[in-house]
Amino acid sequence: MLEVKKDIFWLGTSKGISVFDLSKGRIIKNVGVKDGLASGYIYRFLRHDDKVWASTNNGLAVLDVNKCAVKNVFFDHDGIQSNEFNTAALELSDGYFLFGGVNGVTGFYPNQIQTSKFVPPIYFTGLIVNGKKVTINDQYDNGKVKFNRDIVEASGIMFEPDERMFSLQFAALDYSNPGQVKYFYRLLPGSEEWVPLGNRNNVTFVNLNPGKYTLEVKSTNGDGVLCDNTKSLEVIIKPPFWRKKWVAALELILMMLFIYAVFRYRTYKLRKAKENLEHVVYDRTKELAVQKDKLEELASSLEKKVKERTVELEKAKLKAEESDMLKSAFLSNMSHEIRTPMNAIMGFSDLLVTPGFDEDERRKFANLVKENGDTLLTLLNDIIDISMIESGQLKLNLCDVELYELVMSVYNTFSNSMLYQDKKDKVQLVVKVSEGNRDVVMRTDNHRLMQILNNLVSNAIKFTSEGIVEFGYLVNGSDVIFYVKDTGIGIGEAELKNVFKRFYKMQNGKSYFYPGNGLGLTITKNLVKALNGKIRVESEPGKGTVFYFTFSL
Repeated sequence: MLEVKKDIFWLGTSKGISVFDLSKGRIIKNVGVKDGLASGYIYRFLRHDDKVWASTNNGLAVLDVNKCAVKNVFFDHDGIQSNEFNTAALELSDGYFLFGGVNGVTGFYPNQIQTSKFVPPIYFTGLIVNGKKVTINDQYDNGKVKFNRDIVEASGIMFEPDERMFSLQFAALDYSNPGQVKYFYRLLPGSEEWVPLGNRNNVTFVNLNPGKYTLEVKSTNGDGVLCDNTKSLEVIIKPPFWRKKWVAALELILMMLFIYAVFRYRTYKLRKAKENLEHVVYDRTKELAVQKDKLEELASSLEKKVKERTVELEKAKLKAEESDMLKSAFLSNMSHEIRTPMNAIMGFSDLLVTPGFDEDERRKFANLVKENGDTLLTLLNDIIDISMIESGQLKLNLCDVELYELVMSVYNTFSNSMLYQDKKDKVQLVVKVSEGNRDVVMRTDNHRLMQILNNLVSNAIKFTSEGIVEFGYLVNGSDVIFYVKDTGIGIGEAELKNVFKRFYKMQNGKSYFYPGNGLGLTITKNLVKALNGKIRVESEPGKGTVFYFTFSL
């Protein structure tokens, strides 16, 4: 391992060099054989200025510190002890480098090692097609030639469909040490990665798909320094004739002609069959004339019964599906609504019997148990009511009800309730009934009418943080109009159509729902309907809400 700069470490591995950024906590680059190393097995690093010398299992590599790029690789013919090194390495006080290997020690001053900066040009020098070398003016059987000038000058080569195996030869013109020139190639657009060829200066392709490619070749110089000397050659593989556009068009035309012929033949057979059938039908018509009217009458009767039965079955199916959906939704919502107060009751009940709490804390826990018990009881009553309403088993006990007395009873209940007591400093609870309407008597169900008012007044207090909650009634001809008005949060136009739906809850923001089980307004609407009344709502966000429900005297 070598720290080349602050928080940047080079790690020698069996697969090359990994650059680790400590500040980012991850590997940011890998350098291996495909990047110019002769071996991926790294033993030791020694640094001199902007170069790092790395002993490997195959040669002594020199890398650029800033780019972590291979600049050169030295082998035994360059004077090192052997191509294979080991983990021994040392820098002496005067800057002299020592690297140990299987045949001894290699020592040198790194600043005295000079490498060639020569960039040799690369040329394509030969072509072998299907095992046969191709030269200028070589002719095919049809008299055509592959090249009419030397391949060195060629910018591209076009191959016939049957020329599926070919080799291209190339050479980097560095005569100082040609045996140490290494080659790399890639074929675009197939692969962006450079493929190392070592000292081999040719590449072979087999069964390339028809299309246009670009072959790129680059090399090192005689000192093994990787050069920017890329040479390109366009390679075009012609498709076989059956894959050409005009052949595909011809195939399409022939297919269409075949389909047309089959269609015409089929039409002819059907027409002949129809003519034969018409003769048979004509012969049988006289025999069936008497039975025709009876069969038509029977068919009409059966069709009518089938349609009626189908309609009945469709209705039954829709009703059953709706019932299953409602049942699932009901159970899902109720399990959640029951679990919340039950968890609170169980939790605070455990705290009541746990030692270590004083009397005030236990009284607080008991109040919370009672409060959640009341919530659970209300929920159970709502479940019973909605079940009775939807099953058609709701029974009404009609009697003469003094409306003013009923309204005042609701007022007294809420004025002493914990729900209102928590807000009475900011919310005023008001009943308004004119003197002339305080003797009004209406025949209705006293319990259900009070339940309607309780639900609406409870909601009004719940959603009003300051201002007024007002309720009462007035007489208009033969109608009694009850109202519950508040200055609470109000209801948006988009939400007004949902307020009477089961389990619908008002939402504050994206995640917070106001408390409640979402059944109160559903029950209220159904109770008003059961008492032959009508209910409506008016609201404006931020200003408040008014519920009106009307009955006939």
